Amino acid sequence: MFPLLAKTIYAYICAYASCGCTAFPKRDKIVRDLQINKDTYTKHMSRLVEDGYISRERTASGNLYTVRLSVPTYASAASTESGMTGLLVFESVAARGFDTVPRLVMPDRDLTAQAKAIYVYFASFAGAGMTAFPQRAAIMWETE
Repeated sequence: MFPLLAKTIYAYICAYASCGCTAFPKRDKIVRDLQINKDTYTKHMSRLVEDGYISRERTASGNLYTVRLSVPTYASAASTESGMTGLLVFESVAARGFDTVPRLVMPDRDLTAQAKAIYVYFASFAGAGMTAFPQRAAIMWETE
């Protein structure tokens, strides 16, 4: 499970990618908007890249971030029953639910990175609607 700040950085990149897959905010902007230091950003972004959720390409004008539409994961327990253990598969990001991330909250300096992550969590349940009803236990577990 990813730490909350890694989830926040992922949501930030998704917000700036909008309906597409690519975004190119500068590192200093991300750090400033999320109110985190560069070391924290580097640690969590490296994990997101390493685990295949985001790819990062250096260009002449800065970093180009691509939100990966499928991520590498290991086969589930159902696959191990058939004798296929340690099988690496690619799972669609949308397979477990997917929604756009509103960009509105990301540059708001009155909100902490944690508050932004929780906002995105609720927005992912609300979808295009205005309400969300996740259980408190689920919120605590999934945003820890």
